[in-house]
Amino acid sequence: MRIWLLRKSGQPLALSIGSVAIERGTGIVLIGLMISACLPAVWVSMHNPALRQTLAFAGPMMLVGLVIAALADKLTVRWLPGRVAGPLAWLGEGLRRLARHPMHLLEIALLGVVASITGLLAAYVVGEGLGIGLGLPAYIVLVGGALLLSVLPISLGGWGVRELGMVALFGAVGVRAERAMALSLIWGLLPLVVSLPAGLLWWLGGKATPASEIVVGSDGAQLSLDREMHRPR
Repeated sequence: MRIWLLRKSGQPLALSIGSVAIERGTGIVLIGLMISACLPAVWVSMHNPALRQTLAFAGPMMLVGLVIAALADKLTVRWLPGRVAGPLAWLGEGLRRLARHPMHLLEIALLGVVASITGLLAAYVVGEGLGIGLGLPAYIVLVGGALLLSVLPISLGGWGVRELGMVALFGAVGVRAERAMALSLIWGLLPLVVSLPAGLLWWLGGKATPASEIVVGSDGAQLSLDREMHRPR
């Protein structure tokens, strides 16, 4: 939807796809780092060594992947077709541009952490109502891990994959499958319910910002990138 709205406002395809890809990519990396940082909360109760090691290295490996993505166009762009090389070069340049502006990078990181914590806190509240009885750090690891699985492009909106991930991860610390499944279903429906009023308002009168209204400064592309990456969801 965001890519479509950006294109409708007159933005180039590379900017439309790249800005959303950077936002999603950095958000996934932040969740991975949060999982690795909170893993001690479930280390003792999780008796699967392979699963513990996978979760421990999830964040650092994703961070390495993001760095590789920022440099990939320098290494492979010359051997790729133009349709692939163009977006890849834009993506790499966009990530490097963020790295050159620490305050922008810090702002994106803080917004990503707050957004992730808000969603995971909602899962914690639902889990408390279901009697699961784990602390918030455990939810960051378990629900966050299932969320990473749901990002894989093998389902519609992560449905099914997220439920299997929840059952497996919560089961690894002794939570019954039916409670983990109920948590996943309720948590998956919450964003739909919460966003419905805003969706109706947008349908009735919302408009995308016309390209002519976007302010361009001396570094043109940088300002456009930052503006689109900070557009509210």
